[in-house]
Amino acid sequence: MGICKERGFVRLYPVPFRKLEDAKQFSKYQVMRLQAQEPRTDKRPNTFRPILDSIELVGDPIPTGKDRNWAARKEWVMPWCSESMCEIQRRQKKDGTSMGLFKPAEVLDVTQAEQAEDWDPAALAKLEQTDFFMTKENTLLEKLPYKWRYAYRCSDPDCTGHEQQIIDWEAGAFYRNVIRRSGATDPDAVREGMRRRFLETLCGTDRDTHFFTGNMAAHQGSFLILGVFWPPVDLQGRLF
Repeated sequence: MGICKERGFVRLYPVPFRKLEDAKQFSKYQVMRLQAQEPRTDKRPNTFRPILDSIELVGDPIPTGKDRNWAARKEWVMPWCSESMCEIQRRQKKDGTSMGLFKPAEVLDVTQAEQAEDWDPAALAKLEQTDFFMTKENTLLEKLPYKWRYAYRCSDPDCTGHEQQIIDWEAGAFYRNVIRRSGATDPDAVREGMRRRFLETLCGTDRDTHFFTGNMAAHQGSFLILGVFWPPVDLQGRLF
């Protein structure tokens, strides 16, 4: 998921990241120029197949700023913020909207459920289109034993609540790099570790938390949480 200043949110795939030249390997919040084509099969709006040889990085990744206020990142992200998750779902039915950003009114919990240890054939075929789930030795990362969901209410007055799976790559990285290395194998310990990170930290009272969301190609009415945008609360803005 990326942001185009003219189009808003765009979906670019496949991107075999680790096979890109070093000069084309981008970071989060990295500005780039590239050419892209409309995919043959995925007809969701603003979905493109990147021409990998055309990737050109522009400057360094956008930082959080010397006072960590995320001002430069907000300039790219916030113009495309929607009123609510319910609004995004209504727009999907109306015009096919498939991505968005919104501020949850209340984040209730992060839930955890066990999942099968092996990749199913359909999921494996999709993963082979990108290598974010590959190791440096070009082997597929082991499948996570759990999946996590955000339970929340959006700001729509008629919202009855949402529960959506978190597919942010950083959730898997946090599990592998922090929780598993700490020796936590008990499901309750894993759950509490993930809740501390994705509920208490990313959705803490000192954070102006927003969720990036996108739908599934095969089930376009179903949306997932693609990532979390969590700049600090603007205290000055609260005072005036």
